[in-house]
Amino acid sequence: MALAALALALTACGDAEELSKEDATTLNASRSDLDDALDTEETLRTSLDEAARLRTKVQRIVARGAFENGGKPDEFGLAALGELRELVPSLVLEKGNAVVALDQPALRAFLAKATTDAPAALYPAAKSEVDDIVKVAGGDDVGPDTKVPATSPGASSNETVTEYLRQAEREVRPVWPRLADRLKAAREDL
Repeated sequence: MALAALALALTACGDAEELSKEDATTLNASRSDLDDALDTEETLRTSLDEAARLRTKVQRIVARGAFENGGKPDEFGLAALGELRELVPSLVLEKGNAVVALDQPALRAFLAKATTDAPAALYPAAKSEVDDIVKVAGGDDVGPDTKVPATSPGASSNETVTEYLRQAEREVRPVWPRLADRLKAAREDL
C-alpha cells in the first residue's frame, strides 16, 4: 500500500517515467561525444608526438578549402568532415548518424592548444555536450528517477537521469572540473 502511494505521489509530481526518444537520443549521443573528447584529450596529453601529428593532419584537411563555402557542405566538405570525424570526432557536428558541419569553436581551440594544453584544446567540444545534457536534464518533466532508455546499440539501458549525470560528472571531473560542477548542479536540481 505504501509503495503504491509513493508511486502515485511521484507520478503526480509531473516527472516522466522515461525521457522522450528525442531527449534520450540527445543524452546518449552526448555521452558518446564526451567520451570521444575525453579520449582525444588523453591522447594529446600523453603523447606530444601524437598531438603534433593530429594537429598537422587536421590543419591539412582544413587548408584544402573544403569548408570555405560557408553554407551546407558540398561533397568535398562532407568528405573532409568524414576525415576529421575519423581523426578528432569532437571537431564535427552530427545529427543522428550524419556528419553535418564543422564545429568552428572546437576547431579553433584544437588548432591553438592541441600541443600545449590538451584540456583547453577539447574544452569547447566538451562544453557543448554538457550544455546539451544540462538542457535535457533541466526539462520540466525530468526528475531524479526518470529513465534514460537506450537508443542505440552499446548505450546504457534504462539508467536514471541521476545515474547518468553522476557518471558523466565522474568521467569529466579530472579533466574539466567546471563542467563537472555544472553536471553536479543539474543532478542536484532534479
